[in-house]
Parts: sequence; C-alpha cells; structure tokens
Amino acid sequence: MTVTRVEPVDRTWDDEGLISDDLPPDSEYLFARMTEETLAAVEAGPGEKVLDVGCGRGLDLLRLSGRGAMLFGFDGSQVMIGLSAGNFKARGVAPRLACGSAERLPFADASFDKVVCKGAIDHFYDPRLALEEMVRVVKPGGRVVVSVANFDSLGFRLGKAFDRIRRWFPGWPPVRPRYYEKPRDHVYEFNPGFLTGLVPPGSRVDRLIGLSMFWYVPRWGRLLRALPRGLAFGLLRWLDKAAHARPSLGDVLVLRLERLPEAEASPPGKEATELGKSGMGVPTMSKYSRVQGLALCLGTFFAAFLFLVGVFTKNWWALAIPVGVGFLWLLGLGFWIGWTLLTIQVEPQPETGKD
Repeated sequence: MTVTRVEPVDRTWDDEGLISDDLPPDSEYLFARMTEETLAAVEAGPGEKVLDVGCGRGLDLLRLSGRGAMLFGFDGSQVMIGLSAGNFKARGVAPRLACGSAERLPFADASFDKVVCKGAIDHFYDPRLALEEMVRVVKPGGRVVVSVANFDSLGFRLGKAFDRIRRWFPGWPPVRPRYYEKPRDHVYEFNPGFLTGLVPPGSRVDRLIGLSMFWYVPRWGRLLRALPRGLAFGLLRWLDKAAHARPSLGDVLVLRLERLPEAEASPPGKEATELGKSGMGVPTMSKYSRVQGLALCLGTFFAAFLFLVGVFTKNWWALAIPVGVGFLWLLGLGFWIGWTLLTIQVEPQPETGKD
C-alpha cells in the first residue's frame, strides 16, 4: 500500500490587503531596505540561474530581470503563482514558475547558482528541512540568501516591556495590536540563534546582518510622521547602521550561506557553533551586562516613582529629579548608539579584476 504524504501548505494563500498603502516612515524604510539588502546579497549575474523560494507575486525576481540572469519562481500558493505569472507576462519576462512545498523542492541537486527566500521561511512548516532543500539545489560555491523578521529585536523587546508596564496602571490601554506576537499566518518566530541553528551541514555562513530598529514601537511611526521626511529617514538610516553591526537588535535578519564543495563540507552543527564563537550570532550576555540592565531598570522605576509623587504632591523638586535622570539617560543612550557606530567593523570588499 502506498501512503501519500499530505503537507500543510495553503494553496489558496493570498497577500491581498496584507500591507496598507499608507505606510508610516518606519515601515516604508524597513520594507525597502529588506528588499534592497536581500537582492544585493544575491549578486545575480548574467547567465546565472536564480530561484526565489516563496516568490509571491514575483516582484523581487522582476527587480533582478535586468541583470541577465535566468529567473525561477517557486511558491506554495497557486493564487500567488497565478499573480506572479501575470506580472512576468506584463513585463515581457518568460515565467518559469512552480508550485509546491518548500520542504520538497522539485529540482535536481545543484540546479541553481543562487537561491533567495525573502520573508517567507517563517511561513514554512519545517524551516530546517526547507533550508536544507535550498542548499541542496544550489551549486557548490553558490549562495542561499534568507531574510526574515527578528522576533527578538530591540523594538519587539520594548513592545513587551511597554505592555508589562501598562498592566500596572489599569487606566492605560494595552498595546494593540501586539505586534511582537507571531501573526496567524506565520508558523515560527525567528531570532539570530534560531536562524543560525538551522544552518545545514555542507554550507557555511558567509554573512549575517540586521536591518532597521524600533519598527512598530508604539508612537514611533507617529513621531517619524511629525518630523520632516529628510530628518526622519536620516534617523532611520542611523539606526539601520547600528542594527547592521548588532544583528540581534535589528528588526530583520539577512543571512547568506555558501554551499561548500563536498571535500570541505563541515559536520552537522559546526557552522552554527563557529558562528556563535565568532560573535555573529546572538551575543552572550555577561554578568556585568546583567548588573547594568538591573541598575537601569531600578533607576528608571525610581525616577518614575518620584515623578508620580511629584505630580500628586505638587512637589517640584520631586519632579525635577526624574526629569534630570531622564535627560541623563537619553544622553547615555545617544552616547551608546554613537559609540556603536564609531566601532562598527566594516568587512573588506573583495578586489575586482582590473583591465
């Protein structure tokens, strides 16, 4: 008797109405940077075969269409494949599309030069198997680029902290929606440790960076809207550099893998272990860092307590102390961000051949 495996793939999934047309500056910046950095990491060249796993409407592939590469799209939804085919034909690009499960890609080993998966791997029911499949179908020396939301970002941590603080004050409404929680159409919550832990044997991490900071933090988008556009995007670019240096703080993670030749393939788990030792994954927190965090929390709580005492008793000295503490806290935060930017280690770019 033959048993047919039924995989939990939604063939009717549609992204219609998923993203609003009126985006706040932080969302506009993040989505543009995610696309820009992901496609830049692919480095598609003339004649190369590029596969987009979770291609959706095929818009990212179309952005690569002017580079002379052969483009292939793959998605689990028949609806999205149909939309992608329409977009390809409208641009005069030959549609090479397939529908199925990312955990069982219908391609032979070493079929592609590059594989990209942007914002889709957290929808897959088995991301480890899906990433193994992406590495399998790429040629030795080829690249696999994955970008995904970081649910352990600084912005998400702040959202959780705001919600905890609001519970202490019954009159304050909770954060709605709880943007730091996994959406219904996602299967997994990713963070740097989880993502690098999925690195398959026979591949190595070539690059891991973070993008943007404070996405969707309450009032952040409203504040950016109130600022002049140039100033708002200048601030976002500044924070983006900090996230680039510290991926664990970024709103989005961009991972690039290289498939190794068979002779150089490493044992399972070795890449993730070496990544953790190199400091590219989730940074380990020292006891000194925990003491600093505790001191900041206690100091902030004490300043807030004094501020409330000053409000109710109309004691201006009690009000002045937390205001002064808050000012010093902002100065310290600014110094920390500035120091982070000054100490960013820039990867040397490979030299190109000269005529």
